[in-house]
Amino acid sequence: MTARLGRSAVPSVLLAAALLGRAAAADPVPPGARVHALILVDSHDPNIGKAVAVDGRDVRNALKDGFKGREKLLSLTVLDGDGATPDAVTRYYRDLKVGPDDTILFYYSGHGGTDRLKGHFLWTQRRSIVRSDLLGEIRAKKARLTVFMTDCCANFCEIPQERPRAVGIEWDTLKSLLLRHRGIVDVNASSIGEVAWCDREGSLFTRAVLVGLGKTPADLGGESGGFVHWEDFFRYTRVETVRYFDAMKASDRTIPRDTTQVPQAFLLPPHRFGAVGTAGTDGLRVDRVYTGSPAEVARVRPGDVILKVGGVAVRTPEELEQALAKAGQTAAVEVRPKGQSAPKTYTVALNE
Repeated sequence: MTARLGRSAVPSVLLAAALLGRAAAADPVPPGARVHALILVDSHDPNIGKAVAVDGRDVRNALKDGFKGREKLLSLTVLDGDGATPDAVTRYYRDLKVGPDDTILFYYSGHGGTDRLKGHFLWTQRRSIVRSDLLGEIRAKKARLTVFMTDCCANFCEIPQERPRAVGIEWDTLKSLLLRHRGIVDVNASSIGEVAWCDREGSLFTRAVLVGLGKTPADLGGESGGFVHWEDFFRYTRVETVRYFDAMKASDRTIPRDTTQVPQAFLLPPHRFGAVGTAGTDGLRVDRVYTGSPAEVARVRPGDVILKVGGVAVRTPEELEQALAKAGQTAAVEVRPKGQSAPKTYTVALNE
């Protein structure tokens, strides 16, 4: 996308006049017909925001002046500033009630470009609207007339990757990572010998971390009881960072094709026991055993049921965690193996 240094003049008064039938028209205005006008301007854009704000104001004023005295014929909506989002456009047309004799007018001023696969697109609030997709939504309303007018570039460029954003921080995830572990977390955005990349909206690894903090423990592969291990969280951020970088490399041909960015963990807290599961009536059913953990060494397997730890009965993830917190360096763990009725007791060396 290129920054527009100037703005093209829009004959908005003529537009309004044409919609009113002042220009030559073959058909008279149908009784009860209305014009549903949506003006979309990305006025927050740091490069062209001021210019497109003027465009939006001029078109809005032209329509108001043109329909003066006929206000019942016009339904006018302006989306600008924080409101100029693709989601807001989708909601507008989803909720719009259109009669068979109505007109739909869409006007946009902002950035745009042409993707060789998806065609022309609009770019507002750093997100794309594919022209054909939006026009399809509008045509589905079956208006008598649709006017789709955009004032933006159409040069060839790939649709930029939209930055994932956390919708908020999940307290269970934050609490689990910062308040329920012991040990050392030592990680870096790239492996030894690699470069850590960023774009104009920040670093890829930090982006993955912040988006990850918006996920629930279950989303990250943690326990149903709201606990997620640092290994799971790091695995998520590593996968997402690699995905973000691959998308950047695909859109930027100046990046060498063999370049990689893979986050590295130098140290992560060890698993105190290393088995997680689901609450049961008489014990905790094991869903997962971490590689290299004390549970794996003790040959605990998924499907087993943990009955007691240190003589304390456990039925939920929280009870398991509490029993492990009270245990010393070793603990007697009573387990009923999958498919068996008789329990077995293992003496397990726990990690600190």
